[in-house]
Amino acid sequence: MRPDAAFDAQDARDAAFNPLVALQSLLAADVASAKQRVRAAQQLQSYFARLSPTPGLLLSYEPYLPLLTEILGTKGQELQAAVLAVLLALAGHNPAGFSDWMARNTQLGSEPWLVQWSYALLLQTEKTVPRRGDADEWDKASTQFKEFDRAFARVLHMWRTLLDHTADVALVDQLVKYLQALLVQQEEGADKWRKMMLKKLQTHFVDIADVLIGWMMSTGPHSPLREEILPLLHHFGRLWADNSVFSLQLLNSFADEIVNLCDSWNDQEADGDRTSTLLTCFMMVAQCVPDLALPAEESADSSFVRVLHRVASCPKPEYSLFCLANCSEYMLKCTTVRLENTRPVQAAAVRILEGEIPARIVRKGGQPKRLKILECLFHARCGNGATHITQLCLHLLRLGGISALKTLGTRAFQRLNGRHGGKGNNYFVFAASCFVLASRDSEILMFTSDDDVTHAVGILELITAKLEKQSHRNRQHRLTPRQVCLVLKMASTFVGAVSRFLCDRDGVAEIVKGVSLRLLECAIHMLPSETVVIRDHRLAVEMLKIGSLLKREGSRGLRQSLENAQFSG
Repeated sequence: MRPDAAFDAQDARDAAFNPLVALQSLLAADVASAKQRVRAAQQLQSYFARLSPTPGLLLSYEPYLPLLTEILGTKGQELQAAVLAVLLALAGHNPAGFSDWMARNTQLGSEPWLVQWSYALLLQTEKTVPRRGDADEWDKASTQFKEFDRAFARVLHMWRTLLDHTADVALVDQLVKYLQALLVQQEEGADKWRKMMLKKLQTHFVDIADVLIGWMMSTGPHSPLREEILPLLHHFGRLWADNSVFSLQLLNSFADEIVNLCDSWNDQEADGDRTSTLLTCFMMVAQCVPDLALPAEESADSSFVRVLHRVASCPKPEYSLFCLANCSEYMLKCTTVRLENTRPVQAAAVRILEGEIPARIVRKGGQPKRLKILECLFHARCGNGATHITQLCLHLLRLGGISALKTLGTRAFQRLNGRHGGKGNNYFVFAASCFVLASRDSEILMFTSDDDVTHAVGILELITAKLEKQSHRNRQHRLTPRQVCLVLKMASTFVGAVSRFLCDRDGVAEIVKGVSLRLLECAIHMLPSETVVIRDHRLAVEMLKIGSLLKREGSRGLRQSLENAQFSG
């Protein structure tokens, strides 16, 4: 059959098709079977999709829209999907008009379907907008874009109204997911969607953010809704800065309540979940508006520093895993933008590294299990988990400085060949690797006080003691070549970074020299005493690094000690 003949045949069928007859079959639940109704819906959808744009269809079919949306609430997924396709094809002829109708006719029970319909309508309408040039930019002068723009504004207004008045968790979850999907498009051209969303959300932002924060505070500690709301609030981005009065009020309100909860902390009556959620919300807003949370003027009140001071001294807060997984990341983002390594920040970073998950949260075999926060996150299996936990650990070390590095090293050695076996050894490899990476970061190894010098000497003592124990420990508890290699790498990297700062300091030069000599002797005598080690050339490399570093950086007496140790070896 010729193509033009096929089109003629289709036109003839369309001319013979009566949409009102098909509509009656679709609505006749008592007469037509489910299969017949689905078939009628498919015919209507096909008819409306082929029809040239006809805005007047809204007036013609408006009386039937309540009946069609009512079908969406009945049983039968195939029929629901078919009717939704009819509504979508019909609304495509007048997106702004149908969006207005949806906003005016939200009824109890129909909201989820109207939200789904409106979301699909936005995606469909955007595809009709002409592009300008090769940049895939919308032609904002086109009629189609103006129609899309009006529909977008009306749909967001409807969604905000629904959020204001609904008490249905499922509906809130649906709206949050759709808002997030529009804000974080993964396809090409996602940036223009985000700009459009932020522009349209501007007038609704305060109401939406206020409602969503209320839902976060009111849902239970294990509600998945929190996991949906928090990234959405974070992705609002510049809207927090554009609405600075609201953001500042929130920060101060959160800070006041956090401080009050910590001041009146009671182990029996304390609400750990509320404290955790408040802290997470505070940190999320703070990292969106660091200029408000951390004003540049020293005389200005900093809600961020106030919260850190109080949280760091709170006796026994039991922060939720939700808080630990998100709050630390937000805090780090904020501080890397605005905050110097002040005492409160260093203390907070060390506290996170030292903190333990409450026994009531982490259990194994029915018995409480003590786990450090970082270790718990390390063992949690999730997508890109290793990458995220490594970034978090390095950020904490950057904030906490040498004291945080000592805390990490201490915990790493505690877990090495401990009673937890493989898991502890795996954590040691992770922590040791982070230690090595951090030792190469000049921002972390900054000596700003005498305490930093003390911590640095303590780290050298810690590593040296671990190596010295290998000469008199039972064979079954000795380190493997890989573990020894990591300990030596920790030593060589750290010594190379700090020895030039320590050896010239009054009062510590002799201590450093003594510790360094012990460390050097351990490294040198390890090779001839361990036949299993000789076969691993990496250990020789790490040992030689320590020798060369100490010889280069040490004093004349230390060089002489090195030469004596070499001859005796």
